[in-house]
Amino acid sequence: LLSLGLLLWTADVGVSEEDAICVLNTTNISGIVRFVQTSNWSVEVTANVTGLPPGPHGFHIHQFGDITKGCASAGGHFNPLSMNHGGPDSAVRHVGDLGNIEANSEGIVDHCRKYHNFTLNGTHSI
Repeated sequence: LLSLGLLLWTADVGVSEEDAICVLNTTNISGIVRFVQTSNWSVEVTANVTGLPPGPHGFHIHQFGDITKGCASAGGHFNPLSMNHGGPDSAVRHVGDLGNIEANSEGIVDHCRKYHNFTLNGTHSI
């Protein structure tokens, strides 16, 4: 499985504290992942990605935004509660564990899901 680490930032124009956008732009893979805070403990994540090999891919948030050396400089999964690894619906999981996304036969991901237990501001902010 290919894992996608996400680097988040907010822009000054048109993005509030309740939104975050990740732009993926490598040689073969490109896309946008948008995070929208929908309630105190719920974030809707929309991912539109192209260029992936068909099939499932690990989808998670890393601890740091440093991608100069790939996953080595990005750190582990975002895990402020020091929990064990688990799926997005598990009671015990890293905050950054978002499960898998599925690329279709053309390498395209069109993913939208509401996740719980992390926020875009405050204690468990990504």
